[in-house]
Amino acid sequence: MLRKWVLAMVLIAATGMVFAETYDVVNREEAVFILDGVVDERVWDTVPPIGNFILPWEEEAAPATVFRAYHDADNFYFSFVLEDEDIVSAEEVGDEEEIASLDSVQLLFAAHQIDRPVEGELPPYYSVSIDALGHVRDYSVVYYLRDQDNDWGFTDQQVAGRIFDGRYSVEGVIPLESFREVGILNEDNETLLLAGIFRAEWSTDAEEPRWISWIDNLASVSETPDIHLAASFGRFRLIP
Repeated sequence: MLRKWVLAMVLIAATGMVFAETYDVVNREEAVFILDGVVDERVWDTVPPIGNFILPWEEEAAPATVFRAYHDADNFYFSFVLEDEDIVSAEEVGDEEEIASLDSVQLLFAAHQIDRPVEGELPPYYSVSIDALGHVRDYSVVYYLRDQDNDWGFTDQQVAGRIFDGRYSVEGVIPLESFREVGILNEDNETLLLAGIFRAEWSTDAEEPRWISWIDNLASVSETPDIHLAASFGRFRLIP
């Protein structure tokens, strides 16, 4: 399969974990960020993009999807710009579960490989879904979808979404302290986040979404489209 991004299987010697993707989250201390979902701040032009998204369970090319992220001393900032001629959205969402049926992006975060016990127990990981208008569905979960906590959410997380002709975009900011609260960052690890990046692509007449990812080997792990896999996680490195 053709890829625009150079794949590298990265061995983390300390843990034995293997990841298909690594993204360097650059530092932009003086950047101006306006949370409105437009993704037009000058800083985004200086941040490396991830644009190699694919449909892991399909042969056709995925609609254009671009993700960027950066950080400063206090926060992690991210954006998506997504091509979409058939945006499934809702002005109002009564229940977070409704977002699962709307066009949206997903970020997964973990401190440890999700299918390997830590001190005898499987560690939790964290999911944030954001639809085209900025509604959020977030929860923590223990692999595989056991003990899902729908009341969980990153402290002081903020997001926004905006729909345009033929596309939509999402912006968000998560305090680094919120990652520390759940152990993703800590005194021994201030720079590495395990992360998954997905897009749920719905059509108005579809019964299921098409899952789009930055990792291409997921079909070899699960024949059924599924984002809740250990293989879904790559690495975000916070660059000083």
